[in-house]
Amino acid sequence: RLEDGDRDGRQGGVEALSHMAEKGDPHAFTAMCGRLEDGDRHVRQAAVEVLSQIAAKGDKHATTAVCGLLEHGDRHVRRAAVEVLSQIAEKGDQHAITAACGRLEDGDRDVRQAAVEALSHMAEKGDTHAFTAMCGRLEDGVRHVRQAAVEVLSQIAAKGDKHATTAVFCILEHVDRQARR
Repeated sequence: RLEDGDRDGRQGGVEALSHMAEKGDPHAFTAMCGRLEDGDRHVRQAAVEVLSQIAAKGDKHATTAVCGLLEHGDRHVRRAAVEVLSQIAEKGDQHAITAACGRLEDGDRDVRQAAVEALSHMAEKGDTHAFTAMCGRLEDGVRHVRQAAVEVLSQIAAKGDKHATTAVFCILEHVDRQARR
């Protein structure tokens, strides 16, 4: 059914595999990777989500496959890929962190917010790369993204980190100036 000419048939096959495959099953993983390039975005999204169910945490092949989807033309697939990446990447996986940081500048607000939230699961406390990338979201044009960035910064900043404290003070001053206008 994964090769079915009908979208519903392919999507049904993807969903059926999610119920049958065991975590870490290399055949199921290969089958899902084949659906990542399906012509229909619903099938691609379903395949990305099934990958999170069948990929073992820390599986480098799965992480690499999902990272490749972060550049996909469909914003829904990019958002789903960021969410899956946060579920399958090991905490501290710099390849996954760098890939997620790249989506912090995405043109879609939902993808940016998903990337911010994903970094809360993947970045370790004191991760300067994630911290620096997250600081850029403090000026995001979308309030929910800014709020999520402040929350994640508090999780990944090392205690006593002067850069973190300064960044949060700057955003508080910015909010205070806007409130006085």
